[in-house]
Amino acid sequence: MARNVIGANSEELREVQKTMRAMLKEGGEPPAGRFADLKFLEPVREYKARHASTMLTFDAVVDALDQIEAKQKNRRGGRLTTGLSQCDRVHVLIEKNLLLRPAGHFRSRAGRRSG
Repeated sequence: MARNVIGANSEELREVQKTMRAMLKEGGEPPAGRFADLKFLEPVREYKARHASTMLTFDAVVDALDQIEAKQKNRRGGRLTTGLSQCDRVHVLIEKNLLLRPAGHFRSRAGRRSG
């Protein structure tokens, strides 16, 4: 995902999320095109306990896009602004750690905080 997110538009990123979810949960085909390497995650389909962690990156990127679009609409009275591409904005959010979960969100099996 990290290698291919640069240059991808929001529609492509939303579509790869849907395709990955379908691949894991519904036995769908793996992504094609720039995201074709994600086919190597196809064996994860058999391990339902790994689906959420596999989808975390895709869900975080789409969530970042949603946040960007909502903020831009609020700032411009409902109209999206131009300037940075949406992918550039996702990178800014990632760099500012806005996509990270709050401290203590993830817990190990022993109940201790991880990460």
